[in-house]
Amino acid sequence: MIGFVNVVRCVCVALILIISHLILFPSLSFALDPKQLITQYGHDIWNDELPQSTVHCLIQSRDGYIWMGTYEGVVRFDGIEFIAYNNRNTPELKRPGVLTLYEDRAGTLWIGMLEGGLASFRDGRFKAYGQETGLSNDTVRTIYQDRTGKLWVGTDNGINLLQNNKFISYTTSNGLVNNQVRAITEDSLGNLWIGTEEGLSLFKNGQFTNYTTKDGLPNNSIRTIYANKQAGLWLSTPAGAVFGKMG
Repeated sequence: MIGFVNVVRCVCVALILIISHLILFPSLSFALDPKQLITQYGHDIWNDELPQSTVHCLIQSRDGYIWMGTYEGVVRFDGIEFIAYNNRNTPELKRPGVLTLYEDRAGTLWIGMLEGGLASFRDGRFKAYGQETGLSNDTVRTIYQDRTGKLWVGTDNGINLLQNNKFISYTTSNGLVNNQVRAITEDSLGNLWIGTEEGLSLFKNGQFTNYTTKDGLPNNSIRTIYANKQAGLWLSTPAGAVFGKMG
């Protein structure tokens, strides 16, 4: 069982931002002087260089490139030049809208698209995955690799496990609380947590356990999930953040 505790919104947002900074930039966690305003630091803004100004997601791959997902494809930035890949110059990217980016432990970049399925990029080559290859839906919103190396793909019609180039799909018919998957993570105990538009699901030993507002969530729409090392779970929702702990 897990008990949820709702937290004051402003405190939670600040804490989540701090946690996100520590996770994404551990080596830079103490690089900025807290006495300085952010406007006192030098910064650049790029807009015209991008194929489209809405950036849904951003990741730095292990080779140093910055990758950005936009409505007009995925963009690679090397510090000087922007290179855009989309359905006009890369057939493996079936639609231009990129919703999520994820790099696995082998260094493969995974790209989730709006109605364009899933694509991978490795050694300079793209590879496409979609409903024709077994993916349950072609809108991919979140991607996660668990501790055993399995890749999980959250779509608008359930969660998919990619194993040996084949997809195994789990939907409400298998016990998932809702098919619109928005977030996936694994806790310190090896349990898989899935955030959806209508609640939270725990996937353990092949079975789903579901949580909604009836169990203490402030809202059923789960946007992000963060699991700490003490089996605690932070969730963000449109109605604030919530903390839960296995017990």
